[in-house]
Amino acid sequence: MVARRWLTWLIVLGCVLVGTGQLTFHVSLWRARVAIEDRRHSAAERWLSVARLCWPANGEWHFLSVIVSRRSGEFERTKRELKNAFDLGWPSRELDRQQFLAYAQTGQFAQVRQHWSQLFQDAGSDGPELCRAYIDFLMTRFQLHEVAGIIDGWRSDFPDDPGPWVIEGMISANQLLWSAAESRFQKALELDPSLDDARFRLAETQIRQLKFSEAESNLRLLAQQTPEVIASQAHCMSQQGRLAEALTSLQSAVKTYPKNIQVLAELGRLQLMAGDYSSALAALEEALKIQPENTEFRYAYAQALRNSGREQEAVEHFERVNEATKALKDLARLTRQVVSRPDDIEARFKVAEITWKWKSRQDGLAWLLSILDYEPTHRATHALLATHYSEVGDKDKAEAHTRMSRGE
Repeated sequence: MVARRWLTWLIVLGCVLVGTGQLTFHVSLWRARVAIEDRRHSAAERWLSVARLCWPANGEWHFLSVIVSRRSGEFERTKRELKNAFDLGWPSRELDRQQFLAYAQTGQFAQVRQHWSQLFQDAGSDGPELCRAYIDFLMTRFQLHEVAGIIDGWRSDFPDDPGPWVIEGMISANQLLWSAAESRFQKALELDPSLDDARFRLAETQIRQLKFSEAESNLRLLAQQTPEVIASQAHCMSQQGRLAEALTSLQSAVKTYPKNIQVLAELGRLQLMAGDYSSALAALEEALKIQPENTEFRYAYAQALRNSGREQEAVEHFERVNEATKALKDLARLTRQVVSRPDDIEARFKVAEITWKWKSRQDGLAWLLSILDYEPTHRATHALLATHYSEVGDKDKAEAHTRMSRGE
């Protein structure tokens, strides 16, 4: 009799605990939804964790995890949670929207091309991620004239979001307007001091303005000491009279990052400053193998050749540098011209050609592809694209663009 009574009480207690667990689970999901809508993603993560402790995850739990992980840039987790939510029967229409947002945020723009309008109509609290993705899409095509309107709407709807200031800083930097870029990155960091990308870009603009002490201070605040950060720090050290310290830092970095172009180039330049010409030549040769179009690297390499007594070789490289310098002088003006008149195809092509030949193959490729959005049959663009793809070993694309360049 006593045993039966105890069994009854255990069943009642179990029912109470089950009911409490379910209630806490659903309350926690509600709090997570509210936090997501308010863009308090750390709070949303905490409430999802509480919910998971109380009850097995359901489709909604996984769906909310999709949103939080996507907004946090954890796209592998997003992929897993999308599958989990689908397997547990969450509506496919809502999951499709999250998938398209993830495509947009990861630069898979071909997957989103037909869906931008629908995504914006139902942007909700996803506005900042959607605006940033669409601006990235526009900037890959250098359609900068459309960006201003997106930024204004973004800033109006989310005044505490630093994103619009970061984008404006990047646009100013692309136009070589360093002071304007600096002020915009500073504003972004006032809103969110933890933004390492904005802080690194701020330091780069300060270096361009010869503000080496300020730049070094910002670089030292970065959470991750990437090879690019180490190279920029070394540059700042050298410009403030600490050449030996800078070289020690880079010589250590090159052991860990032997193929990093920024580390190699900065090491070569500083070895040149130190009079170690043979070491400078070795480092700069490696940098030029990776990026032969870089005029700054080539100029330093030519100097190292001259100082090593290899005058004739140096002259050949100096001649290429002089040719590049003449072309690059027009680049900022032409870029501003394209910003004000985006359908000026010839100006856009000149920017693409100069950039591809004398600055960056990848940036030049992006400019070339942007021309085809305006004029798909532009023969000179197809001819240069054929050269590019031939150079990188993509035979099929090279042949296709060769045919287009002939009007076939």
